[in-house]
Amino acid sequence: MKLLGGLLLGCSLLLGADLNIYYDLDIATSKAKKENKNIILYVYSTNCPWCKKMDKNTYKNNHVIDELNKNYVFVKLNRDIDKIPQELIPRFVPTTYILNKNQEEEFAMYGYKNADEFLLVLEDSKKDF
Repeated sequence: MKLLGGLLLGCSLLLGADLNIYYDLDIATSKAKKENKNIILYVYSTNCPWCKKMDKNTYKNNHVIDELNKNYVFVKLNRDIDKIPQELIPRFVPTTYILNKNQEEEFAMYGYKNADEFLLVLEDSKKDF
């Protein structure tokens, strides 16, 4: 049994875990409060090529996935169709907000960030709060 558990863990590390994504800010906020975590709110648009690149590269990166799953509650909302609080509707996409567990903006990242840039911004932002 221990061997099977070890094999499963090894496979998950090799294949990478899936990013835990919420598509409702209120549900994510409830989880963030329960787990005492900040929220990453990623706002994108259907026809945005930079958003697609960020989805394909940044949010598929194993280091980004690990960081987000461990330390944040991740929310993905489409600016064109999803309900987003007025103060968080960005003029440009992609926009990634770091919100506290009360949905208050702590930091905003505008535009495409590759995995290394994204992780660096997250690390720097932790120093601020």
